[in-house]
Amino acid sequence: MNYRNLDKNIFLKLNHNQAYVAACFSFKSDFVTGESHIHQDTLADYCQCSPSKIQDYISVFKKVGFIRSCMTRYFKNEDGLPRRQNEYLLNVPDSNYFTIRKELLEKDIPVGVIGYVLLLKCLCLNSTNTCFYNLLEISNKLKVGYSTLKGKNGLHQKAIDYGLITDDKVRYEGKSTIRHTIMDSNILLGDGLDIPDLNAEEHGIYVEQYDIIRSCCLDHDIYPPRYDGQVIRKIMNHFVDDNLKNALNRRLDKVKEDHIYSLNYIAKMLNIQMDSPSKEEYTFVMP
Repeated sequence: MNYRNLDKNIFLKLNHNQAYVAACFSFKSDFVTGESHIHQDTLADYCQCSPSKIQDYISVFKKVGFIRSCMTRYFKNEDGLPRRQNEYLLNVPDSNYFTIRKELLEKDIPVGVIGYVLLLKCLCLNSTNTCFYNLLEISNKLKVGYSTLKGKNGLHQKAIDYGLITDDKVRYEGKSTIRHTIMDSNILLGDGLDIPDLNAEEHGIYVEQYDIIRSCCLDHDIYPPRYDGQVIRKIMNHFVDDNLKNALNRRLDKVKEDHIYSLNYIAKMLNIQMDSPSKEEYTFVMP
């Protein structure tokens, strides 16, 4: 899956460089369980930093709760040589999180700038990509120095230069202020994506089809609806797998909304008739 949910409370305890590495780390873990077996050198290559930095950051990640547990397993490889492997269990948030797509981390943009925008997202108004704090206030709320943020060479201006955010002057709460808006569509609006329970065996096939719907919506820059097993089951009577994907892609091109709130909308878009609630008759006996 090319998206991950990130815990706002934890990320606010990190600096911009640590935030970028934590986001990368999350994509090297299981989407639902948070399990990861990545080697530190491999993570360092992916994050474009040194292995020693990764070691330092892992210590921080354990302290702030991003890494919930870490075990070292010793074994012998096929040649009989001793090896060891770290097994990490990363935090998978179930509240107060935001969602990013993997493409954000792969942009040709300095990692610190991307990390700063991840932190700025944590300060945005709920369900928005908009922040009204000034740079000094942002610095005080983040683990980023004011001198690192301000000026034409500061992280904030660089984020603007790379098109990740925009600034404009508006009136907010009765006074003139600067509004910072995250423009990159790889940082999703809303409260974060819904993650169905993949461990529930009876819902396994439904979740696979829901993930197709969710991915198609994201590919069209549309915030996807929440999971509903009953509606998915109805959709599966008509479309599954590639047929579902192709049908959605044809129709989503014509959708003007940037947020679909219900899977019933998807069903209607696919010309699937949903059952109306039954109307039961009752006999009332007056005392």
